[in-house]
Amino acid sequence: HQKRWVTTEFVSVLSCRFTLLVLRYGDSANVTCEVCGHQGTPKFEKSLGKVIGNNTTAVWIVDKMTEWDITSICYYEDKEGKLQATILPVVVYRKSLPEHVSISFVEYNNTLESGKHTLLCSVSDTAPAADLVVTFYRGSIPLDQQNSTRTTKEPESQSFTLSYNITKEDNGAPFWCQAKLELGHEGLQHLPVVRSGNINPIVHCKFLVEKKKPVQGYETVFKQGGRVARSQGRHSTTRPPSWYIEGETMTDSKQTKTFINKIIIPVTKLSGRW
Repeated sequence: HQKRWVTTEFVSVLSCRFTLLVLRYGDSANVTCEVCGHQGTPKFEKSLGKVIGNNTTAVWIVDKMTEWDITSICYYEDKEGKLQATILPVVVYRKSLPEHVSISFVEYNNTLESGKHTLLCSVSDTAPAADLVVTFYRGSIPLDQQNSTRTTKEPESQSFTLSYNITKEDNGAPFWCQAKLELGHEGLQHLPVVRSGNINPIVHCKFLVEKKKPVQGYETVFKQGGRVARSQGRHSTTRPPSWYIEGETMTDSKQTKTFINKIIIPVTKLSGRW
């Protein structure tokens, strides 16, 4: 025999079927169990709260939900003395869902070169952890949706990663992620969605320029006609750098504030990729 469940927030469909109890941690709830056809006296087996009832109904009362992983069983003894039982599924979710969401690029140090990079979406303290769903976005375009692989009902912090091919078109583009709980068709359908802030990567060219190296402490500009490649110097030098503009060497007397901390080097071949 099936039973009908009624709670303060959820009412079952008819025909003596039961529903899902979904409530926030710390909230209260009442659940009523009735035996179809009044074929026995219902009772509750529970780990929290109290039970009141009579010969036809049993009411499970929880003043304050303080457990994350909890179930309740309504049962009765039929005319043949056999126990008939039905489990009420209970989902307990965190009041703030989730507490914090952030996004970043793994090993991101101010700039990115073109190629494969890893986006990291971090979500803190969400319950039930197993029902968390994260979506990555570039602007308004969804890139990927991922479901949690956890099985726990308690609050957990989780991280999700996405491999993404960065190109020059991604320079300054907003990347972000959002997190939400999906509790099934019988659960709450409009739980809040929490999104991260934006990360706007700076994408630099990766140039190969006649094996020339940038100079430490200077912005090095490789120039071929109208093509220019810029690179922040990383290599040491033991003497003052030479200054070049359009292929002509500049003497110290020609240095002006316009060119301080910048080296312009003419090259015959400038090749590179984003």
